[in-house]
Amino acid sequence: MLIALITIIIVSLLATGLIFVTRTETVTSANYTELAQARYAAEAGIQSTINWISNSYTAPTNMTPYTTTTVPVRCASGCSSNGSAVVLSGVSDVASNYPDSSVSSAYNTALSNQTLPGLSSASYSTYATLMNVTGGNGVTWLAGAGGGAQTWQITSVGTVSGVRTASVQVTATYERTGGTPIFPYAVFATGTACDTMNISSSGYTDSYDSSAGTYATTALASGGDVGTNGDLKMSGSSTIKGNAYLVNVVSSGTCPTRTWINGSSNGVTGNGGSPTAMGSARNFATPVYANPSPALTSNTGYSSDVSLSPGNYGNITVSGGNTLTLSPGTYNFNSLKLSGGSVITVSPAGNVVLEIAGAGSPAKALDFSGGSVTNSSGTPSSFQIVYAGSQDIVLSGGSNSSAVVYAPNSDITMSGSSPWFGSIVGRSYNSSGGSAVHYDRSLATALVSGGGTFQLIGFSWSKF
Repeated sequence: MLIALITIIIVSLLATGLIFVTRTETVTSANYTELAQARYAAEAGIQSTINWISNSYTAPTNMTPYTTTTVPVRCASGCSSNGSAVVLSGVSDVASNYPDSSVSSAYNTALSNQTLPGLSSASYSTYATLMNVTGGNGVTWLAGAGGGAQTWQITSVGTVSGVRTASVQVTATYERTGGTPIFPYAVFATGTACDTMNISSSGYTDSYDSSAGTYATTALASGGDVGTNGDLKMSGSSTIKGNAYLVNVVSSGTCPTRTWINGSSNGVTGNGGSPTAMGSARNFATPVYANPSPALTSNTGYSSDVSLSPGNYGNITVSGGNTLTLSPGTYNFNSLKLSGGSVITVSPAGNVVLEIAGAGSPAKALDFSGGSVTNSSGTPSSFQIVYAGSQDIVLSGGSNSSAVVYAPNSDITMSGSSPWFGSIVGRSYNSSGGSAVHYDRSLATALVSGGGTFQLIGFSWSKF
């Protein structure tokens, strides 16, 4: 009897152990299944967010509400929490913080508490943090620009509900790179007529990088590329410290066969001292202003220092060596003239966009021949001068003349011998006073149009 009793006890213990092991394996298997399902749900949320950003998200054209110098990008204005990171959220305990409420609402609708087809117990919610923006920099006047290259950090929470709830968090980094530089040249002339680009005397081009330092510390005797859809004429001791791009390169002939007109090839330092054939004309789209001027053609003259706020103005003249100060924002001037050593100065606190209307055919849309530009930030992309019309423009450089000019239908003359820092696009370009154009190499990424495709560059997950 004793042996039988012991045997029964041993068998009972074995059975209990088998039941315990079986239950443990069942629970473990269930945990693994729920964990896998939760991870699949979270990964589905990542993919859905990627699809939404790629196909449904419209990048902003006005970057004023964004502080793009920080990582992550922070909201400067128009958000529920200004100064905090820019976030689009579909997660209940993560607040959305985005300047455009319609975009926030669309994101939340598409990516909050979404179930998986065929697996009703699994769902996901996501939020996306804007980590970095380069290239847009307030370009509101060119179709396809704005928003620039962006990097988003996407966080997706996958949840499976049942006897117990399993949650998995997946984080991915999604980046859009590339884009076409709006200002890839020191100077480009879009016209196709004779002498579309004429550089004489001791005028020259070279390059520097404002994002890395001053001209004195970053200047290179290269990178000062020029291009034209027409003819290039160089004379005197003029030099292009970079490449010269022509539709066709012809060593001899008569205008307008797009001949490179110069006594020798010594004026170009790039491409072994010879111009480079583009093969076809390069197109620069006519700018379209986001907030066009109502064509104010009244005349206003200032004979003392004046500060103006962003808005619409008529024909403005500043004389007597006085200073016109522009704070960050967009200005619509019908025309602007500086005379008597006057100065236009822009605040270093943000971007200034000067859009010229040119209604009523003023003598010149922009005339800086009697004055100069001061941009103490030293960053040409922060002062954008834009003109869609065909009236003439006269520029005058100086030690602080940092700006970009985009006027593809206008004939541009560089007055005097003072340097210009940045880039110039016009129908034609004529420099006879020996002025230098110092191309800012950072413009190749600071101001771009459009962008490449988004790509996944990082991925991680955790259970909680």
